[in-house]
Amino acid sequence: MLLEGGAQARYVSSGHLVYARAGALLAVRFDLERLEVSGEPTVVLDGVRHPLAAQFHVTRDGTLAYIGSSADGGRFRRLVWVDRLGREQPLALEPRNYFHPRISPDGTRVATSVADQDLNIDVRVYDLERATLVRRLTTFLGHDWSPSWTPDGARVFYVSDVDSGVLSWHAVDGTDEGRVVEAWRAPQSWSPDGALLTYIETNSDTGRDIGVMSVADKSFRELFATEFTEDAPAVSPNGRFIAFSSTESDRGEVYVSPFPNVEENRWQISRDGGVFPAWSPDGTELFFLNEGAMMVASIDEKPSFAWDPPQVLFEGDHVTQGLFGRPYDVAADGQRFLMLKRVDSFPSRDIHIVLNWHEELKRLVPPDN
Repeated sequence: MLLEGGAQARYVSSGHLVYARAGALLAVRFDLERLEVSGEPTVVLDGVRHPLAAQFHVTRDGTLAYIGSSADGGRFRRLVWVDRLGREQPLALEPRNYFHPRISPDGTRVATSVADQDLNIDVRVYDLERATLVRRLTTFLGHDWSPSWTPDGARVFYVSDVDSGVLSWHAVDGTDEGRVVEAWRAPQSWSPDGALLTYIETNSDTGRDIGVMSVADKSFRELFATEFTEDAPAVSPNGRFIAFSSTESDRGEVYVSPFPNVEENRWQISRDGGVFPAWSPDGTELFFLNEGAMMVASIDEKPSFAWDPPQVLFEGDHVTQGLFGRPYDVAADGQRFLMLKRVDSFPSRDIHIVLNWHEELKRLVPPDN
């Protein structure tokens, strides 16, 4: 362990490690032979754009490139309800760096990952009606991603980057917690009986893949593992089908297969691109994102699986990207969507180049004599 509370470290030939934290760049002296730091880290540049990863790079010879930002870096987001006409109603929660909002099965709470100023990402549960914090489920100094409610609403599963990745869970009432497997598997969607949990993982050979876990014996099985990127699995409310996205056509498209026997068939729902599918609570509609548009396709399972061509439901400037899960969720009545909206846009997309920046590092953080 060299440093805590930082990310994206770069070694510079001036004898420093430069790394990012909370929209700033810090530097500390580093012995390349002993692989040790010395002295205290010093802020050497503030105001670096930091939506999630800091937008900077330092070459080993000391050239700096970065994108500037305002004090909050445009990172803050607001949770908003959006109806089927695109009309917004913000929640009375303060803007923060929210990810992956997931509404509880009873519709009263939301679990979401929240990043703080020290790049720590925790899972927190909020009361939707009162707009208050119910519980901070995780306090690990690191990243806890992709919350997923169990069907009974008693527990939230998530993936943590502690020990290189752990699939874990917490009881929402704070009485218990546990680890499922020492592996980086981000939980996504449950079968309605709570017996099966789908997840995504990254494989060095096949990239982003989709698998399923049997909760009873903690056994794991691949569902989709190809050279393409498979993402965002969503099991239908009756448990008979699974929607997901794949890049097998050279761009993201939304597909549906029988579940859990996915090899039996596959139907392409989207036609002009699509990601992050979600079912309506009654299973008669499938929603997904296509750039800035929320799309909807009507579903009919009888006598065989069929669907209508997708239509634009509404468009907006909401967050449409997610690292390890859908950046929105569907309300219990299927009439509203809980989405993320940036508080303000980034003030600058200009790339700044600083030559011989290693000389500035030597001045700000003098090397050991």
